[in-house]
Amino acid sequence: KAIATHAANIEGNLADEGIELLLEIGNGGNAALQSMVVDHIANRDKDNKFLLHLKTRMNDSLDVINLRKDITVNGYVIMTHENRAEYTNAVRTLLLLKELCSNHCLECQNILRDQPSHGVSINLIELASTTLAVLCDTSHALKEMEDCELNLAIALLEFLTETIQGPCPRNQELLSGHDDFIAGVDKLMQSGFDPRIESLLKLSAKTSAVKHLASLLEGRVNKVVHKALAERVEPVLFDLLRGWITSLLHKEHENQTLSSFEIEQLEYISLTAMVAISTILKELQNEPVFMNKMEVVNKKKKKLTTDLLDDKVRVVEVLWNDRIECTSFPLPRDAEFLTEKTKAEFLLNADISTSDKRMKQLIAEAPVFMAEMEQIYSLTQSSAVYTFIHHNIVNIKWSMYALVVLLNLNIVMASYGEDSDEGYISIADGFFYGHVEDRYRFSLMISLILALLNLAGYIVIVSFLAITEVPIIIKQLDDYVQDCKDDVMMKEEQYRDFGAFTWWFVTLIFNIVFIIQHLANYPKNPNYGLYLFMVLGINLPWTLSCIRNYIVVPNTKPTRIFSVAYDVLVSKPFFRNHLLLMVCSINGFIASYYFPLMLMDIVNNSKVIANIAKNVTDNIVALGWVFYLFIVTIIIYAQFGLEYFEDFFVYSDDDEAVGCHSVVSCSWLIFYKGIPSGSLDGVLDTIDNRDTPTYIERVLFDLTFFVWVGVLLFNIITGLMVDGFGALREEDNERSDILDNTCFVCGFTRESYDDMPNFNGPAFDYHKSEEHDFWSYVDFYVYLKRKNKANLTGVESFVWSMLQTGNLAWIPVRDSAAIQESRDGEHDEDEHKEEEEAQLSKFIAKEVAGEVRSTIEAVTSKPTAAKDTTSKPWEGGASNLTMQQFLGWGGLERFAPTFNSKGFPDPTSLGDLSTLSDNMLVNDFGFNSTEIRRLKALVELRDANGSSVVRPRGLTVGGSSFNNPPSNNTRSSFFKV
Repeated sequence: KAIATHAANIEGNLADEGIELLLEIGNGGNAALQSMVVDHIANRDKDNKFLLHLKTRMNDSLDVINLRKDITVNGYVIMTHENRAEYTNAVRTLLLLKELCSNHCLECQNILRDQPSHGVSINLIELASTTLAVLCDTSHALKEMEDCELNLAIALLEFLTETIQGPCPRNQELLSGHDDFIAGVDKLMQSGFDPRIESLLKLSAKTSAVKHLASLLEGRVNKVVHKALAERVEPVLFDLLRGWITSLLHKEHENQTLSSFEIEQLEYISLTAMVAISTILKELQNEPVFMNKMEVVNKKKKKLTTDLLDDKVRVVEVLWNDRIECTSFPLPRDAEFLTEKTKAEFLLNADISTSDKRMKQLIAEAPVFMAEMEQIYSLTQSSAVYTFIHHNIVNIKWSMYALVVLLNLNIVMASYGEDSDEGYISIADGFFYGHVEDRYRFSLMISLILALLNLAGYIVIVSFLAITEVPIIIKQLDDYVQDCKDDVMMKEEQYRDFGAFTWWFVTLIFNIVFIIQHLANYPKNPNYGLYLFMVLGINLPWTLSCIRNYIVVPNTKPTRIFSVAYDVLVSKPFFRNHLLLMVCSINGFIASYYFPLMLMDIVNNSKVIANIAKNVTDNIVALGWVFYLFIVTIIIYAQFGLEYFEDFFVYSDDDEAVGCHSVVSCSWLIFYKGIPSGSLDGVLDTIDNRDTPTYIERVLFDLTFFVWVGVLLFNIITGLMVDGFGALREEDNERSDILDNTCFVCGFTRESYDDMPNFNGPAFDYHKSEEHDFWSYVDFYVYLKRKNKANLTGVESFVWSMLQTGNLAWIPVRDSAAIQESRDGEHDEDEHKEEEEAQLSKFIAKEVAGEVRSTIEAVTSKPTAAKDTTSKPWEGGASNLTMQQFLGWGGLERFAPTFNSKGFPDPTSLGDLSTLSDNMLVNDFGFNSTEIRRLKALVELRDANGSSVVRPRGLTVGGSSFNNPPSNNTRSSFFKV
């Protein structure tokens, strides 16, 4: 009310302050404010004073623009301070209007154009477009502009862009049909402006213009706007604009007059312009008028696109409003830092059986990918050393492994054992204690150098992995904690899971009871090493795992530190393995047997060995149960063997061989000598059936052990491993087949795609790798995640809202933009045929009607019988009704009906022809059957009540129809009717 009842453009008055307050409240798009404004305009402000005030402000701005143009008609004149203030006020007004429409508020977009509840509507959108058209009407006006005028042009374009995004179809059609406005936008994009205007401002203005054109094409369900722009816009304009942007970037990089922040802004705005150009070209590429213009441009230039566009802009296809929308976006600058190792791990571990599962996992992993990209990019920007290691990490790892091999070869050749004077026991022993002969000192020096190089290399690798992966883990945890805190449905009690300790208590009690039992049975011989293993080797790792599962949300500093340390060691095996290798490298100086352990680094470097290890780990549970069966078998045979064959247990074949006399000792004996061989030959003495009363029992005892252990259990292990390798190979082949012959995004198979009828679009490989490149969807997610949500376009807002709810309905399913264009082309062709048929029908009908009227005029000009208005001759069965009588009654005049907009006879203009039989037409009027059929094709026969009797399906002429248009000769013969 304050705005509506106070004068416009008076600085400091209540209306001016009210606008400033609304700007602050509505900053970034305030949905509540937008709803209240719409309600106020539609239901409360009956006199439309609020919009009238805004209109007055805009009209005042238009007056200021015209005054300025009069002043600069003969050349540039410095603008006064008062004029600048007026332009600033105009910009503030447009900013308010923009905020009212932000976040694609369709109600606001519509009500600023039309107010149905009021007698007279105020169209602020048309007024803004007119203002821009006046502001940019000539190249001279653009050349003489000052920065405040260009800021006004940008504000106008940004407001108008906000009124059409979402989209708002009626506003799109309104602006695309405004010739002067489009011409103004065209001139603004072409203008070089005056050198006094800063490069950044020039670029912003041109970018706003091309963004607006791209927004006009957004989300269209028909081609009305596409056709309008195709006729009004020249493709060479975009080519010139891209060339200008590229030249500007090169110039500013060479001059180095801008700060790093300004250069970053320049590059971002440039990419925004490139994205808009890419969108326009893709949207208009199927418009014949535009493509004809582009062909002319292509004849003059070999390539319309530029390297900058190809390298920095990506396109994804989005299913929006039941149509595939090609959405261009700037490639995130850190996209290249998503490592090939991470990509390969995702493709190896993800469930890619269906397109839905593939894309769900891809989007779910996108935050992880983004964290890695950000971290590596940040480190490469701050350290040249890190950049070198990042680009050469694979070569460094293989070089390190080569050093490990050389070190171990030297150690092997110099190791003779502790009791020998040859070689040396360890590097430390040789250097610090002098336990090495002079002839081995050179070998010792080689070992020292190689060991130091290995240690330095592993320190570098571990440090590299630590500064790369640890911050990623920290960021993921912090983001997860923040998401949990933001989730109003999640209570703080759910941050911990006490159920994680259920099995921990069972394990703890088991270990304690076992230790007590061992002490009870061996009071004089406690095995503290065994107890330590039970506590540290079994219970401690299990305890740490249970603690991590207990901490659902690490919302405190101690839980955060523990979770980070645990997750780094468990979820990052590459880092953990290299940390262990570094420990081995350090210990190797003291004990040489640590160096051979470093040869296991091949598991980290070789994909083949990694697959073998994966086969073991995948079957670890089954192998664990088989191992348990071995333990059970050992205990059973030790118990029965001690009971029945105690005297036969031996540790060797010597005469003074020592046997076993307890289940435990017999179990260790069987475990040591029986299990590896798969038989009891090395555990029990052989027997002779002549002097052994338990011969049969021994045969059964030994044979069952051999069959159960040597045949079944070992074959079970072999079968598990063979099946595992087979399953891995089959899975690998299936995975490769899916990735090669199925579109990761939409699920189209190569066979189905290639067999589509009436489709001559791009090949399947291009569709899979370019149109639906799934890594581009990761980049699109990153782009949306980082972008200011108030600046999202309509399609971007739609996708982001779907991502927030985990809905993947925006991803095309067995469809693409190229396939859609093919369908649209067929539909347009059918519509074109229908239009031609309608025109042909109208033309034929008019020709016939003209001939009929001429005949009527010619015949009725002769003396005819008087009309009988009470009775009709043919109703009484008359057989000699002449053509002259029929014409005299005016019957033939009924064949000259009026025509509707589509060119067909209007049924309501036809007379009662139901009583006019075919026999009458043949016998009384001389019509033949062909002529009767042609007449029925033009008219609709009705009965006396006006109900339809016959509705011909189509105009049939000489066996032809509109689905198969008649030849010229046939058409001419038809005119004779």
